[in-house]
Amino acid sequence: MASTKPPVTPPPGWSMEPDELDYRTDWAPEDSWGYQLGVDYNLGKCIPVMCDPVGGEVIFTAGGKFYEWNQLAETLHQILLPTSLEEIIAVMKDQGRRGLKWKSL
Repeated sequence: MASTKPPVTPPPGWSMEPDELDYRTDWAPEDSWGYQLGVDYNLGKCIPVMCDPVGGEVIFTAGGKFYEWNQLAETLHQILLPTSLEEIIAVMKDQGRRGLKWKSL
């Protein structure tokens, strides 16, 4: 019998709610900032997975990698470690964002 994984829940203060992620308006249209981010950094199609509505950060995936975009500071980081969403969330729940290893783009 195959086991099913429990649903992933975001760290405190973060959201995975579609209304908060605004994919249809902020990421999908060619004139949106999320779409343009993928073009400007040659990332391909960007899909938001969770956001901090207060802090303005969005973690998204593109090309099998994870990135963090800070809308307020207009900074982009590639998350190098961990490499899966489940692990990223676990680290953030335990250590906060400082537990992630990333590089600035």
